[in-house]
Amino acid sequence: MKIPGKLLPVFLSIILFSCDKDDDPTEPTPVPSFTQDRLVIEAGETITFTNTSTDAATYLWNFGDGGTSTAENPNYTYAATGTYDIVLTATGSGGISQTATASVVVGQRYAVAIGIVSINFENANSEPWDDDSGPDVLFGFAKVTDTSISLFDLGEDYVAEDFPVGGELEPDSQTLLTNEDWSFIFIDNDEPMDELNLENQDAVMFYTELNPTTIASEKDYETGEGYFTVNEFGFEFTIGFQVR
Repeated sequence: MKIPGKLLPVFLSIILFSCDKDDDPTEPTPVPSFTQDRLVIEAGETITFTNTSTDAATYLWNFGDGGTSTAENPNYTYAATGTYDIVLTATGSGGISQTATASVVVGQRYAVAIGIVSINFENANSEPWDDDSGPDVLFGFAKVTDTSISLFDLGEDYVAEDFPVGGELEPDSQTLLTNEDWSFIFIDNDEPMDELNLENQDAVMFYTELNPTTIASEKDYETGEGYFTVNEFGFEFTIGFQVR
């Protein structure tokens, strides 16, 4: 068909207008983003993700351990330790997809500090541990199944005014706290000793067993730092831990 010369510019403008319109996206591009309420956790703990994406119609979460979700604001629980990358894919109604990423550390508790708040200066018979001066105090902890306990020498001739005492542990003394019962003990160090002989009951000032991973604790989910406190029979102590 021959197009009259006078109509040709009009015809071309219609074509160009139509092409330009088809090339422009009809839907805005999604902008994915999200926040999470915890950055450092232990296995079995749950993270809540809050979706702050815009211009998205559907969502796909990949939690880095094989788990996924299409919920807008999912909760997720990690079963194993590790550092995981979380990827959120947001898709707009026009089919355009964009991604946002973050990470989470799933770790274990390591004892990194001890603090002794107070001790009982009398034994079960209401007699002082040391008649001449204050007791020389050792403190230690280990799994109940261990046959010996490495002890920290807190010092000599303690009196009530000396407390609290303690501080950060050296890196080689920072201990992984496992999910089982542990022994926590105070020793009156009348004779030098490096490890506790459990048959030497006269030297035991205080002994208790507890699970250091399930005991009620205070914990910062951004840094992984936390602590728990034990207060029994006049003995009060705190264990500081780091989840890593």
